[in-house]
Amino acid sequence: MESKARDFFFKALVKSAENYRKTMDEKTGRFLASNGGWAVTNQDAMVAYAYLYVTPGKENPYFQNPEALDTVIKAAQALRDWQYPDGQVEFIKIDGSKWGPIYMPWTFYHWLETYILIRDLLPDEIRKDWEIGLMPAMESYGKQDPEKIHNIPVWQAMCVHRAGKFFGREDWIENADALIRNTCLAQDECGFWPEHKGPTTTYNFVYTHALGLYRFHGGKVDVLEALKRAIRFMQVYAYPNGALVETIDGRTKKYSRLADGAKTGTRALPGCLSTRGGQRFIEAQLNKYSPDRVTLADTAILLIAMDQIDDSFVDPDPGFEGFDQPDFTAQYGLGNIVRKGNREICLSAYTAPITESRWGMDRQMFVSVWTPESDLVLGGGNSKNQVDLSTFVIKNRDGSLLSYIPSKGKIAANGKISLDYGAAVCSVAGDISDNGTITLQYTIDKKDPKLQWQVGLPLKPELDMEKAEIISYRNGCENIFEFNGAKVRFEGDCRVILPSRTFNPYAEDGKPPLEECVMLVNVYPKGNSLTVTIEPAEKKLSPYPQNVISER
Repeated sequence: MESKARDFFFKALVKSAENYRKTMDEKTGRFLASNGGWAVTNQDAMVAYAYLYVTPGKENPYFQNPEALDTVIKAAQALRDWQYPDGQVEFIKIDGSKWGPIYMPWTFYHWLETYILIRDLLPDEIRKDWEIGLMPAMESYGKQDPEKIHNIPVWQAMCVHRAGKFFGREDWIENADALIRNTCLAQDECGFWPEHKGPTTTYNFVYTHALGLYRFHGGKVDVLEALKRAIRFMQVYAYPNGALVETIDGRTKKYSRLADGAKTGTRALPGCLSTRGGQRFIEAQLNKYSPDRVTLADTAILLIAMDQIDDSFVDPDPGFEGFDQPDFTAQYGLGNIVRKGNREICLSAYTAPITESRWGMDRQMFVSVWTPESDLVLGGGNSKNQVDLSTFVIKNRDGSLLSYIPSKGKIAANGKISLDYGAAVCSVAGDISDNGTITLQYTIDKKDPKLQWQVGLPLKPELDMEKAEIISYRNGCENIFEFNGAKVRFEGDCRVILPSRTFNPYAEDGKPPLEECVMLVNVYPKGNSLTVTIEPAEKKLSPYPQNVISER
């Protein structure tokens, strides 16, 4: 498959491999992080060096280069050295935290593909040793309960189906087929796989990636319709810069400003190869990737598929027409996208009860705003056990907490959601004018007129440890915040918490990196409505504003 995307990703992979190779510790074969730490998944990059070693191409210094083969062998040996006798590896992160033994699904799949690519080029003793290292994981994946559908099992099913075809294990294939079939049945009609009672844009990529590769590997279960729905979901819930819409996600808050292409992997894109609309999605995503810092493993897997498919593999389904245009509106599931002039409002009506699981966030934030000149202005995703981050907080007459999680929600109209908190029904309506001004209207309908309420505005200035590009002032009755070239205005009493550290389930201590924090503005409307406007402003540099409450 020759295309603009294939050419871009191949060149980016070569440059990224050159940069990443410098991080390898020659003594251990580990690819180390900038802090000197190591994660098992750092070794996934081995498949990229194997792919480049066997693939000719202009400006590919790794083709038949012994250094590339040596890199692959050292990278795999680092995994062999880390394995327990049963073949599992300790799940270690670059911060040094350990999360227990596991047949790490991402790593074992990329190791398997590396083995398939260069098996015949390996010395016999190394090839046999790799097989010893790989087989326990494959045996485990081949005995999964096909009724237990989750993102890791479906990935492992894809992996063991691939292994089963290669090693002639029909039992693995049959087990994988059953799980893949049930995965398709478990998909929501709007193209996502529910986790914690709703979609998660990041982990939906895992399902889509696995089904796409299963189809590419010749799986007999027809997964095309599931892929079509998943691609439509991806088309709708990506901002114009390619970043995933975090607003509807009940598990992660992976929004990134995309300054580092290495943080925005190409996972799920092999699934997009199955349709014309999916391939258009890939083309529309290219602006989010760095030309020299893409994720190596995912990109190599994407290129392997691109190199082998032809037109007969691609279904003509276009998905959502106009998803890649400056003006686009979609109501898909309980989410609503309103985009005009590449400015975008996302409204979510997905609700869920609070779960004790650290992986399930409180579905409490229902609005995000993105603009091309300012990036994400408002939003950043859900958190956990942090009431003040909620879009709405309902309080008793005495100010004590009554509710911050709605029991149900709905799309009331295009650009408007309604949320039921029991004692009150709240709504948010969003509109984008022709001149680019964004207006958000927050309203409440109380059963008891003396109930109190507050609105949470999670604003997203660029933060570092010493400064923030924020100006805060009043103009008459208005509060005004300027940052990142955006001006946010509203009336009413408020308080500011900067930074407000949203919960990060992937960190042992729950603390997020600063880039995931928000400037939280809690507003206390005097009546039953609040109007917030967002419009362009000059980007200026200022110290933190004076009305800042200490870090929480």
